[in-house]
Amino acid sequence: MNGIKIFIITMVATTAAFAQFSCTKNNKKLDATQAEEVPLSEVDIEKKYLSEGFISPDLYRTVIVMTKVSSTAAPDAVLHKAKKRAQVSLERCMNTTGTPADRNIRAEILTLIEQNGDLSKKDISHQRYDVFYFDIVKNNLKNHLKNMATAR
Repeated sequence: MNGIKIFIITMVATTAAFAQFSCTKNNKKLDATQAEEVPLSEVDIEKKYLSEGFISPDLYRTVIVMTKVSSTAAPDAVLHKAKKRAQVSLERCMNTTGTPADRNIRAEILTLIEQNGDLSKKDISHQRYDVFYFDIVKNNLKNHLKNMATAR
């Protein structure tokens, strides 16, 4: 029994030592798969440029604010983050109507994003940030989402 206790104590001590050793230096490198997104609440850009959601019955917008360094270093990551944010945002929109997003609704949302989504950089002069709009444009998009919810 004492042998098991000694083994467990030794394993815990070894694990703690390796964890401390590997966490002593935290380098943050930016590669093509990463980009630093900035929360909208922390941005000092005019709020009129940061409107998200249904802009019109045919247009749903997601706003992505990135640091200038990360948006130029990883343009594919900006597009990936924009699509993911649009998906999560539309799923939340569906949840507020009382329809949880099951896999069929998620598939339809992903199809909408892929077929009708467009990423564009907004021309806002700011020293630290770039602002991107991911717009999903489709005739009667708002009604389409409501019909998708009621069809389930």
